[in-house]
Amino acid sequence: MFDYEFFDVYSFESVPLNEDSYLMDECYMKEYEQSMIDTFSGGEGVNVGYIGYIAGRRINDLTIDLSWYPNIYDRFHEVCQ
Repeated sequence: MFDYEFFDVYSFESVPLNEDSYLMDECYMKEYEQSMIDTFSGGEGVNVGYIGYIAGRRINDLTIDLSWYPNIYDRFHEVCQ
């Protein structure tokens, strides 16, 4: 999954920190991947599933500390997990 040249794929240990990222349930991944490939190929992609706006803050042994932005219109409301 996500083998297309325009996808950036990271290992757990190399997830970018302090950058805007998206969090999506894995049940949407295959359909999301196809929608993005269609978009990359000049087609019209479709909205798939739901994403959460996050930023990774620190990588631990088994977890990543996240900042979650539940309101994308007012980014000053941050929930740290």
